[in-house]
Amino acid sequence: MALPTLPPEICLEIFSWVLLDGTPASLYPFLRVCRYYQAQAQHLLYHNVDLSGCDLQKVRSWCLGVTRHQHLAHRVRFLSLSLPVTLEARDNGKIGHALNRCVNLKDLWIEPRIEHAHQSSLAYINHSNEWRLLDKRAFRLRKFTDTYFNMSCSPPFWRDQQDIRLLSIVQSSTFPLNYDVEPLPRLESLAARPQALPHRTRNLQYLQLHLHDNSRDLEHMTRIRVHQSTLQTLSVVRIGAKVISTFDIITQAAHFLPDLTNLYITDSRDTMKNDREEPPIIPVLEQFTALQSLVLQVCCPNVMRFHRDLAVFEESHESNKTMLALDMSRPDDRFAFALELMDHFRSLQRIEIGFQRRLEPATAGTCILTRGKEPGMEISSAMYDTLKWDATEDFYSSVD
Repeated sequence: MALPTLPPEICLEIFSWVLLDGTPASLYPFLRVCRYYQAQAQHLLYHNVDLSGCDLQKVRSWCLGVTRHQHLAHRVRFLSLSLPVTLEARDNGKIGHALNRCVNLKDLWIEPRIEHAHQSSLAYINHSNEWRLLDKRAFRLRKFTDTYFNMSCSPPFWRDQQDIRLLSIVQSSTFPLNYDVEPLPRLESLAARPQALPHRTRNLQYLQLHLHDNSRDLEHMTRIRVHQSTLQTLSVVRIGAKVISTFDIITQAAHFLPDLTNLYITDSRDTMKNDREEPPIIPVLEQFTALQSLVLQVCCPNVMRFHRDLAVFEESHESNKTMLALDMSRPDDRFAFALELMDHFRSLQRIEIGFQRRLEPATAGTCILTRGKEPGMEISSAMYDTLKWDATEDFYSSVD
């Protein structure tokens, strides 16, 4: 059989395997083989377009391609853009026109491009006219990730994009506003800072909270109570919250979300100086009525040290004060802590405890305990020398 006569689905399967082990550039040679191969390769190259980290010239080249060739624009489903903090009107128009051609776009990421080392990734476009990039576009998004725009304005974008089911606005201090209609009625998964949580009840099922170095974050967490009836998963990512302990987070979650099914806590702080020991969390976890999955992951040493539950701690060890704290950097302690929790809470089906020193992958380790759903099922354990759970990946997979 001649290669050009391979069915399209076979070609796409082959090219997909090529992409698994390489980059989009790995498909460029196929573009020059023949028109048939070119069409099949372009199908993948334009289906998921990742321009994050690319300079503006590459963004302009992509805009020119989809503007001139409608069939390429119609293939775009996922698009990630890095744009300068200050965008000239000419580029604004070109990018907006290209986006308008992508009528089948479903997943959009927009972030600021960091041009200089001293420039902050939290830089925003603080004037609403840049929203013209997205206003009145033909596409209808299902996922939108933004660290570029100012959420305090109320553009037509939010009125038009009523199909968004997943929204990530982790750098914003406000939730999108729209005074004409209630924005995002189909929203199921939200990643945001506590102060950006919506006040009104919606159909949220997955909430990821990003805690920064702000003493009011814990106060703003009280807003989660309006989602008690629908929320199934709470994921908390601690970035710089030195004044908030893991115990504080679990206490708030248990108080306002007692029927929660999944609780994930990731500590991403880069400090090496915090040696705080956490109080026992078993009494707090007892407030959950249906918790099935628990993940605790630490990315720095000595920032999540738990006191043992003295009720189950052997008397022979009580005189040794160093044994009273479970250190998540030690594999034996990770396993002991996970087993203690699994034995205590019969509703738990999965516990994952992970640790890794900042920028030191060789120190990573994970303990995972699982229990079957049937009564009397034994607990199985698995130990890994890597971090298995990823907060970002889990969030974006919550919506198909």
